[in-house]
Amino acid sequence: MGQFCTAVLGPLWQTFVSSFKVYHLSIIQASENADNVGYDSDGSERSLESFEIQLFELWTTIVGNSMLAKVIAGNIKELAYYTISFQQITEEQVQNWSRDANQYVADEDDVTYSCRVSGSLLLEEIVTAYEDYGIDAILEASQVCFRESRELKQAGSADWWRLHEASLFALGSLSEHLCEAQDSGYNVRDLLEQMVTDIVGTGVHQYPFLHARAFSVVAKFSSLISKGICEQYLCNAAHAIASDVPPPVKVGACRALAELLPESNQSSMPNNIMGILSSLVDLLRQASDETLHLVLETLQSAIKSGGEQSTSIEPVISPIILDVWAQHIADPFISIDAVEVLEAIKNAPGCLEPLVSRILPTIGTILSKSKIQPDGLVAGSLDLLTMILKNAPAAVVKAVFDTCFTSTIQIVLESDDHGEMQNATECLAAFISGGRQELLVWGGEQGSTLKMLLSAASRLLDPELESSVSLFVGSYILQLILHLPSHLSPHIPELIAAIVRRMQTSDIAGLKSSLVVIIARLVHLSAPNVDQFINLLLAIPAQGYGSSLAYIMSE
Repeated sequence: MGQFCTAVLGPLWQTFVSSFKVYHLSIIQASENADNVGYDSDGSERSLESFEIQLFELWTTIVGNSMLAKVIAGNIKELAYYTISFQQITEEQVQNWSRDANQYVADEDDVTYSCRVSGSLLLEEIVTAYEDYGIDAILEASQVCFRESRELKQAGSADWWRLHEASLFALGSLSEHLCEAQDSGYNVRDLLEQMVTDIVGTGVHQYPFLHARAFSVVAKFSSLISKGICEQYLCNAAHAIASDVPPPVKVGACRALAELLPESNQSSMPNNIMGILSSLVDLLRQASDETLHLVLETLQSAIKSGGEQSTSIEPVISPIILDVWAQHIADPFISIDAVEVLEAIKNAPGCLEPLVSRILPTIGTILSKSKIQPDGLVAGSLDLLTMILKNAPAAVVKAVFDTCFTSTIQIVLESDDHGEMQNATECLAAFISGGRQELLVWGGEQGSTLKMLLSAASRLLDPELESSVSLFVGSYILQLILHLPSHLSPHIPELIAAIVRRMQTSDIAGLKSSLVVIIARLVHLSAPNVDQFINLLLAIPAQGYGSSLAYIMSE
């Protein structure tokens, strides 16, 4: 091992340290010839950047090896220092991210191939391998980098901000570990507060990425940083999204608002919550791809925090969110975000009725003509309808019932689309949960609503259907049992026989388990006449078994 360390680790360390000087000049500052990118015979990239990433991967492997980790333990502080130094934003990244905010958000959120990401993985491994000693090393290295950035600033360097931003980025990537460390006695708070307050007063147009990182770090460490600094950054974020500042700053401000608004109270929140909502709506009109997700998430937090103040902006926000939802119905991530924003509007005081009045006419038309709609629109409409029905008052449930119930039943009976069938099943379960016994009266003709509900159950339990289509039938039948037990009782034998047939042809364990729960619920419902129910199970045949009871017990 000693020979290995001398022969390999020593030269490896020298290569790592010396290559940083070249990397700093040619990649970070781009003051020398740009990094020439080539490719080997296997198609792998050959460049200084890819070489440094491979070095990081090698160091991560060494730190993760218990024997080698002991050998390099004395150099961990230096390793952490150089890692943070390598994590500085490069000039190429500055150019790319300044032009394209979507790329900035994507590179921040995704695990991309870069020294910043590889460095974060190495720092994470250092904490895992060395625990308290590793945290000490990283905090000390961050402090050194921060001090050096201040010295560069005083000396008039235009690039001083890069090292400051890298220090914050490194700490932010370890936020969970460092919050736990603060609880264990480490003074992480003072270092963070010094680093973020030092930025206040610097030009937001001159150092957009530094300001963006400060917003992000305050958001990640909001439980640790003092209330006063959080409030200051909350106000700064509210001002930033309404101002003419570079896009990366608005991205950071959105992250701060999304995290800090839910934690603030009405008195500490910026007075003009309406201004925040209006600014976010303006951003939403300009957003696309990656930034759209971020703005929707921030808008959701702002609506939830606005309370009664959100009511007056419902007529402005809802149409725009519905438009976003419709345009991105094929993108599950964006459409789900849009539905969550609409749910926040729904839950805001005084917003439910106007929102339902706005949505119902369009959704009713879509569902009534489901066979001619674009892909995904019917399934998305049913998902939106289910959200509206959950925990809604009876008057709202009835309004939705009058417009959409029959169409939803028809979709279950006639559709072959898996998404439509699954969402329609959940929607029917929400109808029963919200309407209960009154549901049977709303249908007009006596017994017609119950007949439709049972027909839907029969289709969903059809053993010829693919298992995934019936995925949520268990929760649907459970609502029937919970809220319409007396009306369901005469149909129990047919229901059990259908459940057993569906179970025997299902290849999804979750579906089988949900139907076993239904049988258990029926046993409970039959008390104190459990014997009669057991006899019923014994009397119902099951293919390959003596009775349904024998099959169910085998499951």
